Amino acid sequence: MRWNAFGMEWLLDTARMPALQAALVGVGVLLVVIAYLRGLRWQHHTPGSRRLLLLLRLGAIACLLPALLQLRARRRVATAQRPVVAVVLDDSGSMRRPAGAPGDEAAPTRYARALDLLRDELAPALGTNVALRVYGIDGEALSPPALETNAADKAYSPLTETLLYVQRDAGETNLAALVVLSDGAEHGAAPTPAAPDRLRVPVFAVNVSGTAAPEEGPPDAAVRSVAVNRTALAGNTVQVEADIRLRGETVSARTPVHVLQGERVVAGAVLESDHGERQWRVQMEFVPEQAGRFTYLVQAGAFPGETELADNRTTFSLAVRREPLKVLYIDGVLRWEGKFVREALARDPDIHVVYAVRTARPGRDQGSPGLLRPEALADLQLVILGDVEAAYFDPAELEALAQWIVEQGGALLLTGGYRSFGPEGFSTSRLSRVLPVLFAGPGAAQIEDPFPLRLTRAGREHPVFDLTGNRMRDVAFIHDLPLLQGCSAVRGVKPGAEVLAVNPEVQVPGRDEGLPVMAVQQVGEGRTMVFAVDTTWRWRMVVGGYTGDASFYHRFWGQLVRWLITDEDTEAAVLAVRTDRSRYRTNETVRLYADLAAAASEAGAGPGPARVRAVAADEQGRQRDLALRELSAQRYEAAFTVDRPGRWDITVTADGVGEGAASQVVRIDVARPGAEQRHAAAEPERLRALCEQSGGRYVGAEEAAALARGLAPPARRITETRELALWRHPVLAALFFACLCGEWIVRRMKRLA
Repeated sequence: MRWNAFGMEWLLDTARMPALQAALVGVGVLLVVIAYLRGLRWQHHTPGSRRLLLLLRLGAIACLLPALLQLRARRRVATAQRPVVAVVLDDSGSMRRPAGAPGDEAAPTRYARALDLLRDELAPALGTNVALRVYGIDGEALSPPALETNAADKAYSPLTETLLYVQRDAGETNLAALVVLSDGAEHGAAPTPAAPDRLRVPVFAVNVSGTAAPEEGPPDAAVRSVAVNRTALAGNTVQVEADIRLRGETVSARTPVHVLQGERVVAGAVLESDHGERQWRVQMEFVPEQAGRFTYLVQAGAFPGETELADNRTTFSLAVRREPLKVLYIDGVLRWEGKFVREALARDPDIHVVYAVRTARPGRDQGSPGLLRPEALADLQLVILGDVEAAYFDPAELEALAQWIVEQGGALLLTGGYRSFGPEGFSTSRLSRVLPVLFAGPGAAQIEDPFPLRLTRAGREHPVFDLTGNRMRDVAFIHDLPLLQGCSAVRGVKPGAEVLAVNPEVQVPGRDEGLPVMAVQQVGEGRTMVFAVDTTWRWRMVVGGYTGDASFYHRFWGQLVRWLITDEDTEAAVLAVRTDRSRYRTNETVRLYADLAAAASEAGAGPGPARVRAVAADEQGRQRDLALRELSAQRYEAAFTVDRPGRWDITVTADGVGEGAASQVVRIDVARPGAEQRHAAAEPERLRALCEQSGGRYVGAEEAAALARGLAPPARRITETRELALWRHPVLAALFFACLCGEWIVRRMKRLA
């Protein structure tokens, strides 16, 4: 029961007291009233005293009733919630360098300049409507006294990792922006580099280095990204493209670049650099021989005079299968989309695609020739449905397809089209329950207007769009692709679905980004995707025809297929490798732990015990075999001393795991004293890239105040519903005892029994 009174909503749980019980309580109360007013023989007592005793008794009963009925009261309270602006103040060692042109030692330090900007420009401009929080480069909150006494001597500056930590700590729901006061250098970054794609809040950076270009210094090469298909077939060629950049002094040299699996070099190339060159794209290839999951190292040799080698290597993972990925592509009509997608998949050596297209007019054929029967699906990993209506398939086939996805881990991709999304499409079929979208009505099945594909935040992080290994470059490339000629309309997505791309030209109620055109969902053991377009062939024709390079199109569809198909074939050879810490000092002991998964243990029981070995390599490439001690079944431990500073990579390899193998690399950092001071070159371009990727802005010091004023939105007024449980409130209990004690006192004073 609900009613409103005194500005509150009152709730009475009538289910706690059935009708018969309520009637008995009412009769009892009536008898009490009669007894006090008429039945008692208080000849010497006034009517006022009797009414006082009655009120005290009824008050005690009234205090018991809320407990019996669990009476609650709700009221809505409006409060002001100030938005949060988090400032990351870089207090690493490189911030002690002068904030000016190289060699200008009279200029204030970068940290002093950042502190002045925070105190004199940012804080006053933000005002009191914003909750300002300041963090150091290690993610620790800094109070005003700590800011003044800070020595700016942190040995590490993991900028991206800190931004992600601050984002979590400040809370994304109330966090308005992240402001960075830094020189952009990330010396001694996290052993597992943090992905900037996970930034959900815009980043605004202020230039405190006082120079627009990186300082010259010793040459420092870095492997920035690696592009490789993450799934391959044993015996097939794997192509690796490494993006290598050079900062500091440019030199002329021949530098080797290798792909390593543990201590073994599996591929290599020679990087030939001339004066003035700063970036290269190195192509290598190798042939994996065993099935399993492996982690490889890409390592670039040292340039003459280069001393910082921590970023000269990076890792990538590869799942090697025994059999190719088997795909069935069914189309209802001959069209350009089907032609080019089929060609892209057919060019992939790790994918075996069967293409089935209807050649008769709809209604004049005999329907599907049993393409989706359970026995046919048993030999597949992915089914792609093109522009074909649901009536082409027997209902039993669609039921078998849905069951195959949910129970056997199959994958399904539904592409856009007039038939697949039209009145006779899959919106009312049995397949609709496993698809991630809610179909629109028949009257809005197709949108003809051209539009640019726009990735959502989830899409920018997704492996489907990982074309080159550099996420920022990949997102910019996708957004610059030619317009798609329309899409199939959907009404929305299901609660468990994830939207990867949208049509920004179409506004959808409840969605700020636009109409979903690519959505994915995990359904039982399998995955489903809806890609509601049918003109990606324009990307192949326009870009490929103009540049002569259509590799991006083949890689995109190859990555899409690889992600949809779960790699059950290689899951039996999985290692879990970790160390007791991620950072050490020189001559400290590192403890390494390696575990084979339970499935791997069972798989390795047949041919014989798994052979597990470990190799540690410092950043100079010097390797050391580690003695592994078996703690228990399939659990291993090793201990060794790190005697040189810098980056160390430890590779653990397991052979003889069933019919496959596995390897994994774990990275640790050994403190290098003074690295922040020796290599303190500012990197404003890194800050600019972070801002552009997150939707923020990079400004100079003179624009700091204007930037802060734009970051000070008014306080949000939020309405909260507060509930008061009267039935267990202490005031109610106090009133109950007060009524009882008051009646007892009155009785004693009147000399009543």
